[in-house]
Amino acid sequence: MIRPTFLTLKNITYIKKSFRKDLLNVIKTFQGINFPIRAIHDDNSSKKTIVTEETVHSSKTLVELINSSCIFNKDKQLFGTMNIASDGEKSFDWITYGQFHKLVENFKKVLVHHRIGHNDKIAIISNNRVEWAVAVYAANSLGAILVPMYEAQTEKDWTYIIKDSDSKMIIAATEKIYEKVRTYVNQLGKVESVLCLDAPGDLLSSYKRWMDIVDKEPSVPSANVTRDMISVIIYTSGTTGNPKGVELSHDNICSNLKGLKILWSGALSNNRSVAFLPWAHVYGQTAELHSFIAVGSAMGIVSNREYILESLDLVKPTMLLSVPALFNTLNLSISLSGGKETNQDSPSNGE
Repeated sequence: MIRPTFLTLKNITYIKKSFRKDLLNVIKTFQGINFPIRAIHDDNSSKKTIVTEETVHSSKTLVELINSSCIFNKDKQLFGTMNIASDGEKSFDWITYGQFHKLVENFKKVLVHHRIGHNDKIAIISNNRVEWAVAVYAANSLGAILVPMYEAQTEKDWTYIIKDSDSKMIIAATEKIYEKVRTYVNQLGKVESVLCLDAPGDLLSSYKRWMDIVDKEPSVPSANVTRDMISVIIYTSGTTGNPKGVELSHDNICSNLKGLKILWSGALSNNRSVAFLPWAHVYGQTAELHSFIAVGSAMGIVSNREYILESLDLVKPTMLLSVPALFNTLNLSISLSGGKETNQDSPSNGE
């Protein structure tokens, strides 16, 4: 349930247009600012909730953020996923904020079936994909913590991080990864279950199977998540020893989002990006995933860097978040493919 910052109209099934207009004008005058404002009807109740752009930006936790943003931006595109047809032709299939919110609500039910709750850790081994975002928001809504890892990491790193973090569940992106980690159940640390995102629906541990099972079940209420609770544990690369887990609270992340909003002066709003920076890293997760959701922008997800150039043409992004070394690689790739000449003055070391 959304807890709006400004006003909830209780037990009113219908508001006359003239009254609504006067009411919204009063709110704007009282706040002393002009911001977009919408009256949202909750299909599950007779209440009307006022959700504003400021409601989203003032979120103190990622749970408040995803709930308010998905209501405020319900019909806007959020995530695009590359689809490769049998003839090799590529395109992007898009889902809206409203559709994404339903996925998050359903996955909360899946997690409850697997005895996930307050302060439990969920390890995910996956590149960027819609299900990655579903996992972090669903886990956080139950007071649980996501522990992200990379598909390209060694199994040695996976086992160390899973055990060190006391992860109770593992989410594996591919069947290849699943075959490696499914043996960890009741054998490694506190692991009790494993789900596979790519597995066919007839597999017991299939993400698709579980999402189908819970689709018609009653919704699960969100936990009482506070700003000081941990959202994610991000592990360092371990170049000077074993990887070390860095705990990021909801307040850590939401404070960064507020800072970015001020720094970029609203430049993020109504944009579209090609999301190739890994969300398992704090930069991609904060500056792109959470920031774009906070302002109602869209992301075309690129899970394989081989497709970045093609994705640029298909998604037509208005903003790119990257690091210098990757921009240099893109510049060289464009040059080799017959595009603009490479800037010889650009640094080659990514600095």
